[in-house]
Order: sequence, then C-alpha cells, then structure tokens
Amino acid sequence: MSGLINSLTNNCAPSYDGITSEHLKYGKSDALSTVLSHLFSCMLSWKTLPNTFYIGVIVPVLKKPSLSSNEANNYRPIRFSSTFSKRLEFYIASC
Repeated sequence: MSGLINSLTNNCAPSYDGITSEHLKYGKSDALSTVLSHLFSCMLSWKTLPNTFYIGVIVPVLKKPSLSSNEANNYRPIRFSSTFSKRLEFYIASC
C-alpha cells in the first residue's frame, strides 16, 4: 500500500471529500498503509463498497480554448473521484 500512496500525483483536485493525494502522501505511515490495505481487502472479500465511493464531482471542461463556450458540444466531462476510490482501483490492478 505504501507504493500505491507514493504513486499518487501531486496537485490534483480533490473530490467532494476535500482529501487530496498530498494528505495521504504527507500522512503516510505504516499504520495508515496497514489500515488501508486491510480495509480494501475487506471490501473485496465482502464484495461491497461504501456509498461514498460511488460519488464523484463532474466538471465540464472546454475541449479547446478556441471553441465557443456557449455550445454544450464543445465541452467534455471530467469526473473527480475520491482519492480513496482511486487507490482501491490501483490496489485491485496490483493484485
């Protein structure tokens, strides 16, 4: 889990919970890594996720600065997910 925390990218926007990758990086400890690893293992074993993992903030971003900001088709959605749900995705990929 420590390696997954280290792989977080800095300066990423937080989701609804306000937790950024820097919170996990600067707060990283053996205890945090152990708790997160156990938590993720339990989620996978019980095949359940907290409802908050399904929540994301969707922000429209203009595809190109030269496009008209008045046209809905000129935007693409960006979804900000919880830092913890992103780590769970990487945890599953690394298993």
